[in-house]
Parts: sequence; C-alpha cells; structure tokens
Amino acid sequence: MAKKRYPSSHSKSNSERVSEVVKQYRAFFDVTEDLRRNMKEDLDFTVGGRKQWSQQSLDELDREMRPALSFNKIQPTVNFVCGLQQEREVDYRYFPRGSEDEQLGRILTLQAKYVMDRSCGLHEEASQFRMGCVAGWSTLEVGHAYDYTDDLLEGDVTMNYLAMNSVYVDPLARRYDKCDARYQGKLMW
Repeated sequence: MAKKRYPSSHSKSNSERVSEVVKQYRAFFDVTEDLRRNMKEDLDFTVGGRKQWSQQSLDELDREMRPALSFNKIQPTVNFVCGLQQEREVDYRYFPRGSEDEQLGRILTLQAKYVMDRSCGLHEEASQFRMGCVAGWSTLEVGHAYDYTDDLLEGDVTMNYLAMNSVYVDPLARRYDKCDARYQGKLMW
C-alpha cells in the first residue's frame, strides 16, 4: 500500500516556482543588457569584415558605391594570446600533503588526465579562454553524461564550453567563480 504524502507548509506550487525562475531570468537579463550588447560588439569586431561597421555606415557606403574596408588588428592579437595560452598549457597535477598521500596524488593525477582526454578538455578550455579574451566572460560546464560510455552505472565526466547568452546567474554574485550566487541556470535555446 502506497504511503500518502502530506504537503509541507513550506512547499510552493508549481506556478509559484515557475514565476520565481522567470523573475530571476528577467532580473539577470535586465541587469546585463549593456554588458551583453558590448560582448556582441566585441565579438563582431574580432570577426572583422562588415561586422565591424554599423548598419547605418554600411548603407551610406552602399549608396556611394564604396567598399567597406577594414583592417582587423584585433583578431591577430587574440590569436597570439590564445596561442600563447595553449603553448603554455600543462596537465593538472595533484600534489600530496605528505608522504602518506603520495600514491593518492599519483592516482588522482592520472584520473584527471583520463577525464581531460575523454571529454576533449583541452579543446573546450581553449574555446572558453578565447571567448573570455574576446568578450570578457565565458562559461565552462563540467557535467555528467551517459552518451558514449561503457560504464552505464557511473557515466563519464564531460566538459562543455557554453555559448554566449546561454547561462544566467544571480546579478548580486560577486565572486569570480559565482559560488556565492543564490541561483544559476542554463538556457536551452
């Protein structure tokens, strides 16, 4: 016989939960509107070409039948900085606190190398670093998946670089890693 569940006095209805999430989402996107506009502009300038021009300037050049020429000095700089980061990339290493932890440190170091190999971690970290150089903010999601694994019980650790505007975070969070955020969310566009 199934046990009857009694609602707690602190539980919220589904509509209250949905309205709270929508309120959090709108608060983040209202507060970061200027930031996201600047990030898009920075990305367009890095891509170069016609994206470096405003639509009004492009229309004026088209009327005068003049080409929109631009010399992209930003892209080579970003390529240099990102290449330098990839060149200096080192594997994760776990150091022991004392001689009794030495074997554990070696095991954890090998496990971290395995996770980075299985999840294409170097590529994902490089993508996240490039977007961080260009726009100033990017997100790397460390998750769990069962897609291409032999171990259906525990799965695999995955690392995914998340696209711009696919994450919302508490605007009052002040730490760089957002650990003090009251809420965070991933948007599925």
